[in-house]
Amino acid sequence: MDHLARFVDLINAKAALHPWLLDFTYTVVDLGPIPDEEPPRYPRLRVGLLALKYGTRTPEAQVAAWELIVSALEEAPELFLPVFLYLLTTYRSVDRERVQHLIRRVKPMEERDMMSIYAEELIAQGRQEGRQEGRQEGRQEGLRDGKTATLVRLLQHRFGPLPGWVDTRLATATTDKLELWTDRLLDAESLQGVFA
Repeated sequence: MDHLARFVDLINAKAALHPWLLDFTYTVVDLGPIPDEEPPRYPRLRVGLLALKYGTRTPEAQVAAWELIVSALEEAPELFLPVFLYLLTTYRSVDRERVQHLIRRVKPMEERDMMSIYAEELIAQGRQEGRQEGRQEGRQEGLRDGKTATLVRLLQHRFGPLPGWVDTRLATATTDKLELWTDRLLDAESLQGVFA
């Protein structure tokens, strides 16, 4: 289903500023109901629409549409690079075999260069995943450090200077253990009672 939309509606600004903002109308088209077999008149348009249509679908749907996209690219090889890059970054179903099949059908003379691009994309995705994991680990470590610092401060306030064995226990404690010890601190009558 198509409908017209206004660009200014995408901008989070007060209505009083709208007359000074860039604005135009554009058509939003739902590609879902359009049958894959109903080819647009222009091969370039066909390959672009097919790639976009399946970009947000399940990996199984992407695999099912792969041959359609490859065939459409054969008819519009001049769009190979942008569509290839879109497929690499958007399609979760992309693997080495599919990439090689695509390249060999559409741009066989450029297989080496295109496989290098594929490898670079895999490396970039790996780095991104590594950064996300690192951020998550950093958050967890920061949370643990904050809980440790709070517990040390409360223990010192209640029991005075802490012996070395307390530092050893705190250094190896999980966040769950730190929370347990902090709860025990409320009722414990000694340091040993907190860590019992």
